[in-house]
Amino acid sequence: MKYIWIPVFGLSIFGLSGCTTVYEGKFDFSEGWREAKVIQIERASEIAKPQFSDCRATTSQPHLASDKFIVLSYKHLNRPRKRVVPFGPSDGARVGDLVYMKVMDCNSPLIPRSEPPSHGQAFKS
Repeated sequence: MKYIWIPVFGLSIFGLSGCTTVYEGKFDFSEGWREAKVIQIERASEIAKPQFSDCRATTSQPHLASDKFIVLSYKHLNRPRKRVVPFGPSDGARVGDLVYMKVMDCNSPLIPRSEPPSHGQAFKS
């Protein structure tokens, strides 16, 4: 009878821990961080429309005309998606780079990834 508590205790600890994904111990999925791949760096007018998520919609006209943008490939609900973000002064990204991006923040910098995708799947452009 005393061994019946071991599975119950194990399940309760699992339930308390929750289902959380934290990339490299610091980029929390629930805060909007996602694994992505840089697939294109161009001026706004040179990037095809529409994209699944596009920061060009909130960018001022002068910046649209002069600034470069990055197209990122990532997974959303296990489907490939593309996101367009401004090429920031601190972004040293190049086509093919693996990065972390924040899906709900157009001004968040891209963070270089130090490991391949967590699910062992390559991103497709």
